[in-house]
Amino acid sequence: MLPPFAWDEDRRLALRAKLDALYFILYGIFDPDLPDHDAAQARDDIRYIYSTFPIVEREETKRWGTYRSRDLALSWVNALLAGQPDAEIEG
Repeated sequence: MLPPFAWDEDRRLALRAKLDALYFILYGIFDPDLPDHDAAQARDDIRYIYSTFPIVEREETKRWGTYRSRDLALSWVNALLAGQPDAEIEG
């Protein structure tokens, strides 16, 4: 029997952010075929969606000084659209 995996909060956060980015793309919130001005609107839409989780925002900002989930997801959107699904995203 294998021992349970080690809990890694940073890895878990990064994986959730990558999944969020994929969902934003798959559900059309961020459409890679949009012109640049619409891409800026899509990023604002993603920021708005994250703003609807004020407790998460408050806790992450208190802990890390930034809303890491949102920032990581936006970074992942950029990486995925650039064709780099295995990018190293620091956050």
